[in-house]
Amino acid sequence: MVTPKIQHVLDELHEGGGVLYPFRNGYEKLASLLEAVPTDTWRYDESVLGGLVLYLLKQGQAARAKSYLRARNLQFEKTYWFEFLELMVALHLGERVTENKLTMWRRLERKLPLQNTLLLGLYYNVLMAMLVRVGNLEAARNAGQQSISCFREEGHSYLEHFIHIHLADIDVIEGRLRRALRGLTAAERCLAQSGLSYGNEAEVIEVIRLAVAYERGEFVKVLRQF
Repeated sequence: MVTPKIQHVLDELHEGGGVLYPFRNGYEKLASLLEAVPTDTWRYDESVLGGLVLYLLKQGQAARAKSYLRARNLQFEKTYWFEFLELMVALHLGERVTENKLTMWRRLERKLPLQNTLLLGLYYNVLMAMLVRVGNLEAARNAGQQSISCFREEGHSYLEHFIHIHLADIDVIEGRLRRALRGLTAAERCLAQSGLSYGNEAEVIEVIRLAVAYERGEFVKVLRQF
């Protein structure tokens, strides 16, 4: 039985973005909502399942997240959200990327609502990472640029900063070192604008900057960091 108190929590989750709640409101608020509903609510509500899966991914528990998606007797009709969650889990598990899977993931794009630019940005973000794994750097770059456009439209500079980092990484691989440095500068700007930091974001940027210095033969700069 859904009590008025539990319904209020569910309404807050749905109105706050549903599956995308943590990207709009933060993982701490998501955790408090998940704790406020019965433990089996995920079986009946796709948004609760999505929130739970994303929270587990954030905690580094991708295998556990996948077990929820594979659970039997889910009591709701699966939508494109479920396919999106499967894609997110596949990324975090480092699953092997095959042509069949790429085709399936590309077909998912047609199901996503164009007005939900945050969802589209996340989709292109994941697709970019998958394309890098199969060595299709040009397609990966195109996906990254689409992701940046979506996150800028959403005003989500924290998520945008990740894409600049990924693209800079691709630039280093391709030997486009000046463009890599511009990308890192853009990443730092976005990170500063967001005012958010959950871990080692600045350190990741510095690692790629050192990689650029190494590729340019600027070994003194690299040695200074050790």
